[in-house]
Amino acid sequence: MAVPQSLIFWERATSDLKTSDLAREAFEAHWFGDSTQARTRYLIGQLQRRFPFVVRQALRSELANLQKELICHWHLQLTDPLYRAYTGEFILSCWSGTTTSIDLESSVDWVREQPIAQNWQPATIRRLASGLLSAATDAGLCKGNSRTEKELRIPTVTEADMKYLALLLDQAECRDRLPYYLSVGRSEEQVA
Repeated sequence: MAVPQSLIFWERATSDLKTSDLAREAFEAHWFGDSTQARTRYLIGQLQRRFPFVVRQALRSELANLQKELICHWHLQLTDPLYRAYTGEFILSCWSGTTTSIDLESSVDWVREQPIAQNWQPATIRRLASGLLSAATDAGLCKGNSRTEKELRIPTVTEADMKYLALLLDQAECRDRLPYYLSVGRSEEQVA
C-alpha cells in the first residue's frame, strides 16, 4: 500500500508534472532514500496514478484531519479492482464465517478463483495473495505479526474520513460505492 511513500509523495509532489519529470525529480532529491532509479520510477508511476495532482492539492489542506492509512486504502481500492474485491468482498465473507482471522492459504485460494488468475503460476498467485493480505494489514483491516494469519478488525473511521471518501467517490464518478464502505465495516444502512 506504500503508506510512508505516499506521505512523502503528497508532501513533495507539489507540481503538476509528467510522471517522467516527477520521477527524475524524486530520484535526484532522494525522496525514497537510496531507492534505485527504476524503483523510484515505479513508485512515482503508481502514486501518480493513485493520487493525481488535484487529489494531492486537496489532501494537503485536509491531511491533518484524516487517517493516512485509510486514505491510501481507499485510493488503492479505487485504482485496483482485485484489491477492491479482496477488501470489499472476501474479507467481509471471512467476517461472516466461523473465525475472526484471515490467513494466507484462504487468500491464496481466493486469488486462484479469480478469473484474472486463470493462467497464473502458483508462485504468482501466492505472491499476490501475500501482497493483498499485507496491504489489508497496512490499511488496518486486520492485525498481527504472523505472515500467514491475521486477526480481522474493523478500523475506527471518523466523520472526516467518511466525508473524504464521499468526496473521492463523487470525483471519481463511482457508481458502486458499497465495497469501499463495507471494507471499513459500514453497512448499507449507514451509507444511505
